[in-house]
Amino acid sequence: MNTLARLLSVLAALVLVVASVRAQDEEPPPEHATLRRQPPERVERATVADDKGILQWAEHKGAQCLNCKGEGKTACLHCDRFEEKFEHAKCPECGDEKKATCRVCYGAGTLPDALEGSPCPACGAVGHTVCGICSGRGLMFPAGSNGKSSRCDLCKGVGALPCVACKGKRIVEHPKFKPSFADAKSSDYAKAIEALVKGLEGLLTFESSRDSRKDMKAFAKLVAPGVKALPALKAASDQFEAAKKSEAGGSNWQHWPDVVAQHTTIAKENLEYWLKYEKRIMTLAMQRALKNEETAAAAGKK
Repeated sequence: MNTLARLLSVLAALVLVVASVRAQDEEPPPEHATLRRQPPERVERATVADDKGILQWAEHKGAQCLNCKGEGKTACLHCDRFEEKFEHAKCPECGDEKKATCRVCYGAGTLPDALEGSPCPACGAVGHTVCGICSGRGLMFPAGSNGKSSRCDLCKGVGALPCVACKGKRIVEHPKFKPSFADAKSSDYAKAIEALVKGLEGLLTFESSRDSRKDMKAFAKLVAPGVKALPALKAASDQFEAAKKSEAGGSNWQHWPDVVAQHTTIAKENLEYWLKYEKRIMTLAMQRALKNEETAAAAGKK
């Protein structure tokens, strides 16, 4: 099997993982059910009214993460993409332990507090993105090598590129509002939600051109209108650009357009989830702010 055929096989498995994201309360299908994210529309954040009727954020009590069943770790998704017969370098996600930190709860075993941040839009809360040349193997099999592998020059044999968006933390911060994201004005949330909605609308029409540089430019154009209101979009675009520039190194390979398209599909899925997750928590925060503004206004008239 040549290098491109190997890469396509690996990437096809990764796309199946992305496509099989399930709701937290659904039973997974028998195959490829290795990632069960919390549906954004079901993210909740409780409030309690104080003695003046002002809604305060309640203490966060995260429900058990159904992706890892509270263990904080799951079977490694990076390793799961490779057939056992496929040679690859040490796994960047689990270190060949076959169990990796849960991508949904980040190892806590319970669902995270949505007020503290959102899953990274660039890496999907992994902390890195798969190398665009070796597709995560860390190794290459050059033509004429008689099946002998060599270290991938791009990722230096790691199999992944560090995520510049979250810097390995798996989550990104919400926009900085005054006095804080949790206690901003309803108008601040409304403005950011408008940018999120436009981002989702633009994402619906975004499809891979099957050319790395064209995809990179199209992605940058897609997120540009929302960057001022949503700084995390700029970070996601920077990571996408870095990945696509590295990916372009294989542009002369046969079937490379398929690899480009599959990488772009994964990036699109990650961004879409973040946009919906961020929109949900901002909507909850805006509803609280509106209620408190109404309560304060009514009290001022007395």
